[in-house]
Amino acid sequence: MFIMNIKYYFYKLIKYLKDKNIKVTNKIWMVVPFIYFISPITIIPYYFFPLAGFLDNIFVLLLGLYFIKKTLDDYDPYNSDKGNKKGDKKNKVIDIRDNDYDFK
Repeated sequence: MFIMNIKYYFYKLIKYLKDKNIKVTNKIWMVVPFIYFISPITIIPYYFFPLAGFLDNIFVLLLGLYFIKKTLDDYDPYNSDKGNKKGDKKNKVIDIRDNDYDFK
């Protein structure tokens, strides 16, 4: 069951990163924690405080994973036109409940 959740989140992450309706800045925030974790540049350097430098990286990685999970929970890969509002011209769906048609 746990493996299925990981596969599903990975699938949603790939769909999220390929989605053309999502801003590029939101996509960058998905990758930044991993880059920070593997980069040698950190906020707290290892050579002054070795344990604190490692915990700093772990904290940023966990915070990034939380953000990714929260974002992917809200993202629907099958209906990626979430950005369109009801009044947009891009939204082609017509809701017949809004109109009072008189059928004879």
